[in-house]
Amino acid sequence: MSKFTMFSILALVGIVVNLSLLYFMNFQLRDEITKLKKGSSIVVDDNGNNTPQEKKEKIVTVATSSAESCSGCRADIDELKKILTNVTPTRTAFTSIPSSSTSQAKEYFVPLGSGSTKASDWTDIPGMSATIDSTNYSKIKSVTFQISLRIPTANGTVYARLFNKTDQHPVWFSEVSSEGPISTIKQASSITLDSGSKLYQVQMKNTLQYESIADSAQIKITLQ
Repeated sequence: MSKFTMFSILALVGIVVNLSLLYFMNFQLRDEITKLKKGSSIVVDDNGNNTPQEKKEKIVTVATSSAESCSGCRADIDELKKILTNVTPTRTAFTSIPSSSTSQAKEYFVPLGSGSTKASDWTDIPGMSATIDSTNYSKIKSVTFQISLRIPTANGTVYARLFNKTDQHPVWFSEVSSEGPISTIKQASSITLDSGSKLYQVQMKNTLQYESIADSAQIKITLQ
């Protein structure tokens, strides 16, 4: 329940109570005035020590006091109305938390650095490797090898792939190729990581032994 709702309820209760008191006091005042006009006797607890005139004056005093009390009730009601008029309800912000069934797949990127080679056969590129433990990733949806390649002289074709140094075999379907001097991102999708902790090394080669450069490389792991 908001603060505005609680305040409204308390204010309404106060109005009802004050209206009830106002009605009761007005009814009592009218009754006393009617009796005065008719000359009827009104019982006032004075232990029989007051004269009839003093009794009448006491009744008038009680009636006046009642009228003043009623006036005070009206003032309270008017004040409550002003408060309610000036109160502006505020909106409460709620943060929506997606359920597990609608949450998006998580992606992890393992950087592999950069490097170059002129070799015509598969060669390990220094600094372009990373150790990945596949058991640290639950429910793997897909693994992708991404590498940005270029040949400054635009001679030959550059090839790149991942190699499992731990088990000494290429990562199946990770091989990509590129031509030209402009750095181009190449991607091998749906490769498979071997179970457990393995060292993955980037290997490259150029068919004409011209310098070939990998500006960046990474492995993207997408979870279900």
